[in-house]
Amino acid sequence: MAALPGGAGGAAPSSRRRTARGDPLQRRSRSARHLDRSARHRARSGHHRRGRRQLQAGPRPLASLSAPQRRVAGAHRSRRRIALPRRRPSDGARLSDGVREPARRAAGQRSADARAPRSGRAPRRHRRARRGVVRVPRLVEPLRNRDFALLWSGQTFSAVGNFVNQIALPWQVLLLTNSPVQIGIVSGILAAAGLIFLLLGGAVVDRLPRRRVILASDIANGAVFTAVAGLSAAGLLRVEHLYVAAAINGATFSFFFPAMQAIIPEVVPAAVLLQGNVLRSFSRQAGLLVGPVFAGLLIGTAGPAAAFAFNALTFFVSFGAVYAMRATTTTAGQVSGSILSQIGAGLRFTFSLTWLWVTIFGFAFVVAAYIAAWTGLPILVRDTFAGDATVFGLVTGATGFGELLGAFIVGQFRYRRVGVVLYLYTALFGLALAGIGVSPNLLVALAFAALSGTCLIGFEVPWVNALQRYVPREYLGRVSSVDMFGGSLLAPIAPVVGGAMIAAFGASPVFVAGGAVIALFGLAGLALPAIRKLE
Repeated sequence: MAALPGGAGGAAPSSRRRTARGDPLQRRSRSARHLDRSARHRARSGHHRRGRRQLQAGPRPLASLSAPQRRVAGAHRSRRRIALPRRRPSDGARLSDGVREPARRAAGQRSADARAPRSGRAPRRHRRARRGVVRVPRLVEPLRNRDFALLWSGQTFSAVGNFVNQIALPWQVLLLTNSPVQIGIVSGILAAAGLIFLLLGGAVVDRLPRRRVILASDIANGAVFTAVAGLSAAGLLRVEHLYVAAAINGATFSFFFPAMQAIIPEVVPAAVLLQGNVLRSFSRQAGLLVGPVFAGLLIGTAGPAAAFAFNALTFFVSFGAVYAMRATTTTAGQVSGSILSQIGAGLRFTFSLTWLWVTIFGFAFVVAAYIAAWTGLPILVRDTFAGDATVFGLVTGATGFGELLGAFIVGQFRYRRVGVVLYLYTALFGLALAGIGVSPNLLVALAFAALSGTCLIGFEVPWVNALQRYVPREYLGRVSSVDMFGGSLLAPIAPVVGGAMIAAFGASPVFVAGGAVIALFGLAGLALPAIRKLE
């Protein structure tokens, strides 16, 4: 049967004529494209012409282009360059609006591609899994850096020795004098020496390489406690020797602390700086969990001399680890001028940032409220929970467990509004402290103690990370010293005031009052725009 005019059989020539003249984006023969210059000009934008000339001029080989660009330069040479997806769309997939598929591909290339066998190579992620490559958790990524791994391992071992010394020193004083007053004097000398030299230590750290300051601190403490261990073993130790040892230990801490704060950004990449600070907090948690128990075993079996000897050994191990670091840490800034002028410059920089000085000196009240309340913990355990020293140690250990848990939590997240996070953790810490005072039983008190430890680390790690990010390196040592100094301003009188309040009102009201002060400070800090905007 013959085809009728205008029917299906007669539509093809007319369609071909419209395709050759009307639609410049449709694929046509070479002669038609050559003759229809105006349509070809309309189909190309200025950007496409420049891009095509660059490809034809060959300033870079075509092989250096990405796969989507090669497809644009080849199969879609006569139309606008577009960004195509790297993965080929499945059969029947719709292209973006305004993009028409070439006639060659529409006529059957998709079906040919569908029939063609796929490559035998698996996706990259599957090939990686077959090779056994496992992604390292972000929390331990800083340990890939050799220098940080050495620094961290040495400081972790040294932290255990520090907590061993916290048990051995008062126990040795008690054996020599049988006087609680003498224990308080030794502890006071240790705290006073640290407070007196803090600002000086920060100025020195900003003048000298931080690695050298840490080495000097380790070797000095190692020598002092070696001497104390020898005198104790020989039976020649007197309480005056412990006065001197406490003073040297406190003074060296004033130099060691800002040096450690300032050296971390020098050995840890900026992308994992938060995780580096989390791992550093793990060192303290390891010392808190292992040190007191190990000290009790050493003192019970070999006497305080063995504990002092172990503490000296940890300082020497830390010295060896820091000495083995390959990278030469720089002097933070080629600072000049006198020590006093540098201390003044550090104070001026601190007061130039609202979020910095408000947090540093405001936390003097937070630390004082915490110390005053925690002074009554033994009485709370005895009177409320009918516990003994074992229960007291259990509550303290719950705080350490909470700090360990908090370090894991903080290390897995990134915070945008750091200021908001800091002060929310502070408010939550106050509520946890008040919760210990009103706990109806020991189990609830342990839960609140663990929560308080989590909040402590939740504040500490982002705070240290903010200092290391926003304080220039030439000021970092001095600002770290100001930070410790400001937070410790009321610490010497806090236990005295707390003891008087506990004697007058009891331990539970002091916990509630201290927690309320801390929580109100945390919420009030959120009212400052400088803190809310801190990122």
